[in-house]
Parts: sequence; structure tokens; C-alpha cells
Amino acid sequence: MNWWVKALIVTAFWLGLTVAAATVHHMVPHGKSTPQQERAIGEKYGEAAVKGMILIWIVELLLRNKGTNEGQTGQSKRFNTQSSLSLVAGIMISLISSVASQQREFVPVAVLVGLVGWALIIWGTVNYARWKGYSGWFGLFGYLLVVGLGVLACFPNRRKQLFQDCQPEQLDQLNEFSQEDRKPSYRFLLALTPLVVGVVIWLIVLLRHSSLAAEEWKEVIRPTLGFYALMPGTSRIEQKTQETPAGNFEMCKFMVDKKGSFMICSVHFPQEIGLKLGGVERLLEMGRKDFLSALEVLHGHVESESHITLNGNPGLELEALTPKRLVVKARIYATTNQVYEIWAYVGQYRLASKDVSKFLDSFKLLDEPATATNRGSK
Repeated sequence: MNWWVKALIVTAFWLGLTVAAATVHHMVPHGKSTPQQERAIGEKYGEAAVKGMILIWIVELLLRNKGTNEGQTGQSKRFNTQSSLSLVAGIMISLISSVASQQREFVPVAVLVGLVGWALIIWGTVNYARWKGYSGWFGLFGYLLVVGLGVLACFPNRRKQLFQDCQPEQLDQLNEFSQEDRKPSYRFLLALTPLVVGVVIWLIVLLRHSSLAAEEWKEVIRPTLGFYALMPGTSRIEQKTQETPAGNFEMCKFMVDKKGSFMICSVHFPQEIGLKLGGVERLLEMGRKDFLSALEVLHGHVESESHITLNGNPGLELEALTPKRLVVKARIYATTNQVYEIWAYVGQYRLASKDVSKFLDSFKLLDEPATATNRGSK
């Protein structure tokens, strides 16, 4: 089969795979996404499709002489085939995982799948180096991905040169080639050792950031503040009171730092002040501005925002990302004289754990303070 026919077949397969991956990505539930985010993901898959096509043709072009060069023994043909399959498969998997990682819920799986793609690329460069007549250890250039493949592509094809210019005095060199080709390839699996170590480290990180045990969660019941919630540990409390002629402004924060930062902030206004400020919607906007002000300090930006309700009270759910790949997910609620801000500030990989949703979903407004008082406070 001509190399370009093979490239066309692989390209068609790649395009089908990209469309299928994009379709599955949009069908799988993965939290709330805005139409803009959905379009952005679709564009990423489009970019991946173009990049994949270019790289596939480059790989097939580099290996286009399969079966036609002098010196192509059965063993060297095997190197060529393994190199082609591994490089193409590795490129496909790496590009798909790169796009999938744009959705935070998919990050842990996408990273592991991406490492598999990386391993295939390295194995492909090992066989590519051997096919060109060099030690398989030159395949370590595969750690540089496309750059490493480009470096190897610049190496002259020693195998081709030797067989084309074969002289009687080069018989010993030909025998060395033959002996090297017959040596098993498994010893070059050691080239994957750094990658295996990386996988182990990644798994340790995932375990460290896994969900907290049930016994670590503590109830926070505050009838005087009108809410109930669960927090991942014993909270430390900060309180501030500001006296005004119309009454006291009271702010109370509950904070826990465990595998991230979790906070509930309650701001109580005198009823008269709440009405003068413009009512519930105005108080909700004040809570939103407070969130954005804090986000500026973190140099983050809002990625999604949606309206929600709790017991008929209006609210907002916001999700933001910082340059350090930390995620802030917050819910803000407002009543006639109170604003509640519930924040979870965690590493990007922690967002997929159950802790964030458990914390946010546990927050409840107490509509009947007398009943809540009988339950006590913790």
C-alpha cells in the first residue's frame, strides 16, 4: 500500500474519532456549561482535528519508504510498522486527552489517558530510531514529543546509507546491524521509567485529593444567622460588628482549610437599611461585587455564572479560575436583610471530588428559627 493511501485512511479514521469524541463529550453530563463554553470546546476539537491531520501526514511521510528501501529486512520493517502505529496512536490519544482536560471534571482521567499517549509516542520514537539504524535509546527524544520527533527526523538514515553503499569492508558493520536488529526490544521499555514514575506521582496526588471521610464533616447550625450547613472540619469563626443609627451591621465568617478552603460568610443588615439599599436584588448584587473584588486579589476570572434559588430566595452560582489553576466555586443568596456567601476554593483536580458539591449543597436556610433553636447550635 502506498504511503499516501495509508495516510488518507488514517486521516479519515482520525476525523471520525474526533467527531465521535466531541459528540460524547457534549452528551456526558459534566456540570453547568454556558453556550460560550460549549462552543469553545467544539472549537478545541476542531483545532485538534487539524493538528492531528498535519501530524499524521508528517509521520507517514517520514516513514514513507517502508518496504522500498534497500536493506529493509523483516526486522527493520517491523520497526517501521511499530513506529508508525505507536506514533499515530500516541498523537491521537494525546490530542483527544488535551481537549478533554479543558473540562475540569475530566481532568484526572484526561491526564492519565494523556500519559498513555505520551508513552506510545516514546515507544514510537524508540522504534523510529532503530529503523534508521540507531540505538533505541535515542527514542528518549520522544519525551520532547513533536520536537523530539523532529530531531530524530534530522538524523541521517544510517541503515539506508549502509546498504546502498555496501562495500566488502563493511560486512562487519552489516553483521552488527543484523545482530542489533535481532536483540529483543523489551529492554528499551526502561525508557518509559520516568513516565511510569510520573503516573505513580499523579496517582498519589489523586489519592491525596480524594474525597474526605464522612466523619470529618461537621454540622454548623446557626439559628440566629438563619442557616445550616456541613463543613469539612471544625470551623474557625471571625465576627465583625459595625454600629449605625439604624442598627448594627454584623458579619460572621466560618472557615475551614482542609484540602482546599471552605467558607460561609453571613452579612446581616438592619431591616430598614436592607430596604433602603434596594431590597433583595440589590443585596444579591452587593454579594456578587464582593465576590468579584476578592477574585481580583487572586487575579482570577469568572468562567460561568447562573441564577439559582433557595427556598424562594434569589441566588447566584459563580465559578472562577485563577492563574495557578485553582478554582473558586461560590453560591450567593440574599434575603430581605441578609446576604450569604458560600465559597469553595480548591485545586482544579479537587473540583471533580464530591467534597465541593457536598459542601455547597448542604447549605440550607432555616425558615423556622424557633424549631432550629431547639436543635441547638454547633
